[in-house]
Amino acid sequence: MDNVYDLVADFYDNDEGWNQVLGREYAEGFLRHKAWHGTVDSDLKRYWLHILMLCIYLGHCDRCLGDLTADDIIDAVAWCGRNVADFTVDYDSVKEFLDMLGELFVYLKEKHAITSSLAPHLAKSQLLKDDGTLGIIDADGDFLPGEELRKDTATPNSPNKIFLNVGEAMGELLQELHNFFQQDAFNLDLERAVFFYQGFTKSEKKMEEAESEEFWQTFWDYFLFDYHLLLDDKTPLKHFSQKVLPNIVLWF
Repeated sequence: MDNVYDLVADFYDNDEGWNQVLGREYAEGFLRHKAWHGTVDSDLKRYWLHILMLCIYLGHCDRCLGDLTADDIIDAVAWCGRNVADFTVDYDSVKEFLDMLGELFVYLKEKHAITSSLAPHLAKSQLLKDDGTLGIIDADGDFLPGEELRKDTATPNSPNKIFLNVGEAMGELLQELHNFFQQDAFNLDLERAVFFYQGFTKSEKKMEEAESEEFWQTFWDYFLFDYHLLLDDKTPLKHFSQKVLPNIVLWF
């Protein structure tokens, strides 16, 4: 299994342009600083996911890291809530994100990479209410009524949904594939595919196991990759990729 430094290396090696957003030496240096103070790898990966969220946000807006204000941090939280599938907008998740940003900003200021580390702290005082709820944004990352100015100046949404954790994303995609083709519109295709598949693998044992979990696992492989739909003569996977996958981005 990759450690956190492998994940950082993959991110920067795949696109050196991210160094213009947050220098690799600062990202790695911050994580090594946390490790030196006893943070274990699983928790370092949580820190890295939050750093990744910040970088992706900065890649979609017209601001530089060193220029971020409290209002910009609030915009970043809201944007991630709307666009990052892995980020749940609730009190605990937002607090964790802002606490991490606060630590990162302090580290960056100590390294003279930025001039002020106050923005995350100030944003935290506005977003986190004393009663354990969130202010300014709702659970979808949208700005609440009365926050029209923030809404008007918000960073535009990504055209694609962003997944940070690829393993979880693939599991969700597989479930979405199954749900998509279990719609009534594909009933005839599924019945037809089962008939063809049983014909190709015809055996007494296969007929007896037609309702088994193993049968359906292997059937779905056949259906997605080899069967051709009545609608457009495309494989279900190709059909799905053209209808759904353009709206999803996976961060490897």
